[in-house]
Amino acid sequence: MSESSGPYLQRDPNLNTSVKLFSLGVMMLVALGLSLYSDPLIRQIPILLLGMLGAYSFLIATQGAKNRGERDRCHLEKLKTKDNLTGLSNRQLFLSTLYSRARSPEYQNTPFALVLVDIDRFKELDTILGTENGDLLLQEFAIRLQHFQRDPKLVARLSGNEFAILLDDIGASSDFPNRIEILHAYLKQSYRFHGRPIDITVSGGFVLFPDHGYRTANLLQHAKMALLRAKQDGRDQVCMFEQRQDVRAHIDHELSQEMGKSIANREFCLHYQGQFCLQTGRQVGFEALMRWNHPTRGWISPGTFIPLAERNGLILPLSDYALREACRRAASWRQPLKVAVNLSPIQFQKSDLVPNVARILEETGLPPERLELEVTESLFIQTSQRTIETLNQLRAMGISIALDDFGTGYSSLSYLSAFPIDKIKLDRSFVRDLNQSNGNMAIISAVIGIGKSLDISITAEGIEDKETMEMLRIAGCHHAQGFLLDRPHDLAQAPGFEMTEPEPNHESEMHGLKLIRNPHLCA
Repeated sequence: MSESSGPYLQRDPNLNTSVKLFSLGVMMLVALGLSLYSDPLIRQIPILLLGMLGAYSFLIATQGAKNRGERDRCHLEKLKTKDNLTGLSNRQLFLSTLYSRARSPEYQNTPFALVLVDIDRFKELDTILGTENGDLLLQEFAIRLQHFQRDPKLVARLSGNEFAILLDDIGASSDFPNRIEILHAYLKQSYRFHGRPIDITVSGGFVLFPDHGYRTANLLQHAKMALLRAKQDGRDQVCMFEQRQDVRAHIDHELSQEMGKSIANREFCLHYQGQFCLQTGRQVGFEALMRWNHPTRGWISPGTFIPLAERNGLILPLSDYALREACRRAASWRQPLKVAVNLSPIQFQKSDLVPNVARILEETGLPPERLELEVTESLFIQTSQRTIETLNQLRAMGISIALDDFGTGYSSLSYLSAFPIDKIKLDRSFVRDLNQSNGNMAIISAVIGIGKSLDISITAEGIEDKETMEMLRIAGCHHAQGFLLDRPHDLAQAPGFEMTEPEPNHESEMHGLKLIRNPHLCA
């Protein structure tokens, strides 16, 4: 077997010990023969020979033990600094080398790029290909990395399928992005195992020394943040560190990790914002809005944590909590107002949505007619017959379906006739500055007209001034929601709050909205 097979398979210089012992035996026989002579001097020879042989044997044994100890120490050192699977430097050696490089006076003014790369969805690949082929993929990946850096200490496997490489300066440092792009393309080229091609995508992040810092810990952290952004922005790319974006991505990652604990600790709660009839001024319901009161970060915007929850899978327990709590709260109201709850498109991928809604209504005692479920247009992008059937089943129970944020993203009038919809909620982007935009007013008027012909009610969101509210009332918009009328608030923190309605009168119908008199409405 070749010497490359491993340190313990190399030839031992003491394997000829048996030959030496045989020689020792022969010499002892010679000494015994000489001892038979009568001459006293000759009889001393065996004693001298035995003493010399004993000393020689001791020296041989000591040297052999020393050699074995040295080989063991070398092997242990190699285990400490090398990755067993790929043969690359391990994390400890790489970070030590990076530290020395950044602090060395010789390289103090020499730019370099620290690049972190990993194979996208490697766990899935490892399961599909099998562990053996997964290891082969990592080994081939490591070989390709080594082609870009001759110094083995500057290429490492940090953990799992995360690798690091330090690219030295060749000419101007501005050349680094181009070289990294070439590296990225090379690492993505098809791999072949047992005649089978394997295609992968690779994500990465990189920092430039000294532009992005001098300290090793900061460089590594910034490269990790850039890699995280590459993952969050869709994978299959290498991003350079950018302070503002990557700090945001890092915070989002931390929030995503903390979300599960926050759900268990009941840090999420519902706030409610009133909805009103524009023609009569009566309050018709509330929209339940999820809020997160983080113990150290304070209130976190739904625009931040909802997308995170959809990515990490926690949107399902959050949505279940919101529906159950909103129904429980609404069932206790003295007035039969509706409560609107947002549904995530991910919930429609589960087969138990309809029975789960039915079970919650039964447990809380809320009549189905008082529940409104809001869906967004993203639900209809990849519509399926199952989605339509689910919506029809919910409506058959008496539940209303509202299309939220209409006018953004993928708006299409075809939704209005193709899907079972009871209400359209005009997005605040259309309502904002309505008195200064004739185009928005024309679009809203057209949507209101279509809604009337299809028996679909229209709710305008984001109303913040009386002029806008009056224009919408005149145009025939049915319902209104916004800070002018009511701000989202926690009903549990509103002592003495009562669900009341103004007495209908001719004046309120003729002269616009008459606000409900309670401390939470903004006149």
